[in-house]
Amino acid sequence: SKFDDAVLEEAIALLKAYRFQRRQKRFLKSGVRLYFSNVSGMVFLADERLNVAVLDEGELTQGIVCHGCTKQHS
Repeated sequence: SKFDDAVLEEAIALLKAYRFQRRQKRFLKSGVRLYFSNVSGMVFLADERLNVAVLDEGELTQGIVCHGCTKQHS
């Protein structure tokens, strides 16, 4: 897939935030992966239990996932 520079920069910022904040932010467990949504345009991290983290003004925050949506758009 093709991603523009803004999306790639957001992915880099998200991974950096995870690297430095993961010990303080304990909502992600094992099996963390980086995801790019073609539907929403969002970049996010999710673990194997579908706990989600997004970047909000440089802070790693817990996101919400629509389980029905992920089944339809995985």
